[in-house]
Amino acid sequence: MRIFHIKLLCLALFAGACSEESDKNIVKKIEVQSEFKAKIKSVAGDHFDDDSFLPMPIFFNLGTLNTNDERQVETIILSDKLIKGKSINIKPVSLFKFKKDSVSMDYIISVPVDSTDNFLNIYSFHDLSNKQYQTKFLIEDWFRGNCKIGHCSNFEWQSEIQALKYFD
Repeated sequence: MRIFHIKLLCLALFAGACSEESDKNIVKKIEVQSEFKAKIKSVAGDHFDDDSFLPMPIFFNLGTLNTNDERQVETIILSDKLIKGKSINIKPVSLFKFKKDSVSMDYIISVPVDSTDNFLNIYSFHDLSNKQYQTKFLIEDWFRGNCKIGHCSNFEWQSEIQALKYFD
């Protein structure tokens, strides 16, 4: 009788383990709100719309943010390829600056607030500088390498605090 109960228990466990519950392991996307919303202007693979840059595709997403005084600031969004024209909740993590000819070019480096889109796991300037420093160098090297000779100089990285000053 005892063997019968053990076999029955094993059969029940086996049947339960073999049942198909495909929804169990699916990651459901949750839209997390943020006070910063960027509209995607260019996606990874597009060409940079500027005559002083070589026609090399970008590997990042480029969007625009509206500041409190209605100015538009460009942001580089570190994520998989996004959909052009879509608005996405982002978190600023750094400010990347350089001079193009005599004009200061400022880009807010940001990541999606939604963790399923933030595949690099960057949440602060510290993460960008220490854990994902190669991403930081790739961005700078892309601008250095694709800016026509003599047009770009004085490359500089600043923390998220400097990026947030655009919204004061």
